[in-house]
Amino acid sequence: MSIQDSLRSVAKSHGKSRISQILEILRLGLGPGHLTAQEYFDFRLFDDAEFSFAEKRQFVGYAGQEQIKKILIDNKARVLSDDKFIFATLYRTQGFPLARILATYNYEPNRRACTVPSFYSPEELKSYLETEAVYPFFGKPIATNYGSGCIGVTALDRTSQKMTLANEQVITVDQFIEELQKYPDGYMLQERMRPHPILRDAFGDRVSTLRVVVLVGARGAQILRACCYVPAGKNMTNHYFYGSTGNLLAAIDLDDGRIERVIQRPGVDERYIEHHPDTGKRIQGLALPCWHELKRVCAEAAMVLSGFRLQSWDISICEEGPVLQEVQGGDFRSPQMTSRKGLLDDQFCQYLGSVNKHWRQEVTLSMLDQMPRKIYRRFYPAR
Repeated sequence: MSIQDSLRSVAKSHGKSRISQILEILRLGLGPGHLTAQEYFDFRLFDDAEFSFAEKRQFVGYAGQEQIKKILIDNKARVLSDDKFIFATLYRTQGFPLARILATYNYEPNRRACTVPSFYSPEELKSYLETEAVYPFFGKPIATNYGSGCIGVTALDRTSQKMTLANEQVITVDQFIEELQKYPDGYMLQERMRPHPILRDAFGDRVSTLRVVVLVGARGAQILRACCYVPAGKNMTNHYFYGSTGNLLAAIDLDDGRIERVIQRPGVDERYIEHHPDTGKRIQGLALPCWHELKRVCAEAAMVLSGFRLQSWDISICEEGPVLQEVQGGDFRSPQMTSRKGLLDDQFCQYLGSVNKHWRQEVTLSMLDQMPRKIYRRFYPAR
């Protein structure tokens, strides 16, 4: 839905004039969270019955998030989240539960990683896939986020040399390898994990992922927010992409791990559901298994990353229990969308102040510094 359509729809459904909405969008855009008009509608901040203006100012947009990350995350430590192979290698040596890496392709730093097969030409990889690879497996780029490029492969017909993907699509081995050429930073194949029986019954036989936001301070790691990406339809990944994939986004109660609400579509025309569209099972109110173990593993894992004061963990609950997927330097959008609470509450602001007492000015100045570059790139895009 366009901004114009959203303004019109809110004026009709909530009796809030377009001028009132625009003025509020401008005020929130200049506030500490630096929200955009689209984020204003995605978070449903036009609803005065649900949020006071002070509560609306606690929400953080993507631009504000990126500036806060600069304050809380040491750039030298970013490789631990940017490179999934290094991340997995580090945490496996520390004894944390992760999916086993089967092989890498076109990944230069792995030339000396003798414990993992490494392939650097299409011919080498094709030979491995046709003769040695163990099916099913899951593949993902080493240096991308948000599920981009992830492929689940369930089987190989060795007679026709055709692969069956997790979404039931059938492709040739050559087509699979051609797809991997899009990722020059490397690609890795992992064993396919199976969901916990409780989640398999509720969501189907695909792994869901919890996004857990963690703040690391002098007293250890503290979980601030949590939500769950629930797969639906024929998607090979569970990423939400703001409702465009058909997957679901669920709010999680931090105390008992119970699903509080499930969103299928965000924003002005937000849609809640109670039952999974594929299995028909009621998922609102479902208690996630291994919740307290997951929180323990997440807190312990967070303390390994020195230089990361703010972390967003992706963790799946599998047959073996909680399994770490990856870590990012802080993602606020989905957890704020589901919890209906902005991240910039008093506790978080106090923490930011303890790290940098001028954090508000730093965020604003950093954004102002970016504006000329954005304007320049609008007229002279990168080539």
